[in-house]
Amino acid sequence: VSDNGSGIPDEKLPYIFQQGYSTKGNDRGIGLYLVERSLKAMGGAIVCETGKGEGTRFTVSLPYR
Repeated sequence: VSDNGSGIPDEKLPYIFQQGYSTKGNDRGIGLYLVERSLKAMGGAIVCETGKGEGTRFTVSLPYR
């Protein structure tokens, strides 16, 4: 999944998968946490690539069985 937005600032990257973390206010910040947690439970992973002014891309991988 990708976008062409402003990107995620480097200082915020360590927190984006934490439960409850959001830059948009209260009662948010569950989506990326649940995705990462679910993928790990299935032996998969999610990777975030971002650059200032270049947008953000999330790549999801799951093992093939």
